[in-house]
Amino acid sequence: MDWLHRYADELGVPRLTDAEVARLLDLARDVAHGTERRSAPLSTFLAGIAVGASGGGRDVALDRAVAAAEQLLDAAARPTEDRGPSAHRVDTASGDA
Repeated sequence: MDWLHRYADELGVPRLTDAEVARLLDLARDVAHGTERRSAPLSTFLAGIAVGASGGGRDVALDRAVAAAEQLLDAAARPTEDRGPSAHRVDTASGDA
């Protein structure tokens, strides 16, 4: 974590908590196993953008980002005929799926 702390300091952003690190690593693992591996780091970057754009608490925004990824991963695991056109849409403003 020392490198991550130094990196956060260099970027001028808050350091990640242990809980955030665990959530992001879980997200990266789940995406890597549920889609293409190269989507894992990119998904965590997108989660970070969502957290930064939320204007609210980091915990709530990260919860929404992870929930959106989980919904997409669940939908991708289902047979194609089970997925409707709105199956991939998540209301990130309210946190409702």
